[in-house]
Amino acid sequence: LTGAGKAFSAGGNIPGFIRDYNSLDHRRRSLRKAKRLVDEMVNFHLPIVGAVNGPAVGLGCTAAVLCDIVYIADTAYIA
Repeated sequence: LTGAGKAFSAGGNIPGFIRDYNSLDHRRRSLRKAKRLVDEMVNFHLPIVGAVNGPAVGLGCTAAVLCDIVYIADTAYIA
């Protein structure tokens, strides 16, 4: 599991955060999607190898640390 470009996962998008703040229904859908990602990674039948090539922020941080083996670049960070 790795990111495309310079980031592993640089965090959520601001318009999505605004919709989450303004709409309880949107917030619930967003959280369900995040939970599904976590559940799928935890229950995956093979080891997951993470290659953190750049910033891993928010849910990207969670995805990185859920990997069974993680390689992280010297220039990358987790927050």
